[in-house]
Amino acid sequence: MNPKTRALVWEEARVAGSIAAAMLAVGVFILASLRVSHGFVQNPWNVLGDTARAVVILLPALTALLLVLGMGNSGQMRAGGFPRRLLRLPVRTRMLVTLALVSRTALLLLVSGLLVLCANLLFGQRLDYSPVLLVAAGYLVIQLA
Repeated sequence: MNPKTRALVWEEARVAGSIAAAMLAVGVFILASLRVSHGFVQNPWNVLGDTARAVVILLPALTALLLVLGMGNSGQMRAGGFPRRLLRLPVRTRMLVTLALVSRTALLLLVSGLLVLCANLLFGQRLDYSPVLLVAAGYLVIQLA
């Protein structure tokens, strides 16, 4: 990997990775606090199943929204696009767009998958991974539109 592409990967990992890590931490905290708040009852899924599903779907959706909006250098949210600083790098635009789209989609799939896994482990229930694909597909539709 040449240094220009490596710098681009580092920038994506720094910005999008920090957003994804923060949202994953919030999701795990919410799921764990839900589990602990009802003690260790026999079957907590009957009581908390809908709430856990909502967390597993809504937090990755919020992560996707934050990845789409992004933060400008001024600290304000901006709608889509890329920071001007990245567009000034001596990297082809095709590489810039492809790397951003692939890396952010991978981070979104990772956050969604880990939240589903965390919910499965905490509640002892088999929650399917269809929300993971649903959120990732929604993100791709928004980005490619």
